[in-house]
Amino acid sequence: MDHKFQLTAHALFVEEIFDIHVACDFINCIPEDVILELEMTPTMKVHVKRVIENMASDLTSQKRDATSSARRLRTQINMPTVLRMRFIGERVW
Repeated sequence: MDHKFQLTAHALFVEEIFDIHVACDFINCIPEDVILELEMTPTMKVHVKRVIENMASDLTSQKRDATSSARRLRTQINMPTVLRMRFIGERVW
């Protein structure tokens, strides 16, 4: 089951948005005409939450690095103030 973590992430989303508990999810395998049930265990939910937190942390770090690089570049080439405001590194995320 390659999609169990994806389904777990979706289950976490549904739990957060609708304030309900998701105990299981289903996969409908069309060509084989089979429906598989996937139990949402607490261990899987904790694992997926950690992966999502790590991804968010990595993205924050990358944005911080990109902004720092943009500032260094601006300083090195002495851009006018008007151009600085339009520089991608100034975008607020």
